[in-house]
Amino acid sequence: MGNGDSIVLQLQRDSLDKSVGAADLLRKSLVVATKLKLKEFQDWIEKELNGYADEDDIPPYRTILGEVVVFNPYRGWQPVIISNPEQAERLTRRKCWQPIAEVEAWAMTDRRKVPCK
Repeated sequence: MGNGDSIVLQLQRDSLDKSVGAADLLRKSLVVATKLKLKEFQDWIEKELNGYADEDDIPPYRTILGEVVVFNPYRGWQPVIISNPEQAERLTRRKCWQPIAEVEAWAMTDRRKVPCK
């Protein structure tokens, strides 16, 4: 960071660096949005960083699709077959309200061990 580049140039550089996480990019973006008085952008960043309190505010890109599984001690993880399409939809599609850092942490773990919330 400290080579004299503006925060916008740092943000641009970091956005191309695969080792920089989304939460870090958003924190730096929050500084930029605050300095530039971009209230709508600032509000969105804060929701991404802190999580969404109101389900109606959760954007469509934060809808995740999962699989219902059960652990069989003899065969390991097995999918649960749900014959009712409406029920399957309710059980496998969720709005993800958690802070982006938590979502990133899940992405780095065994997805079958992520707790339902």
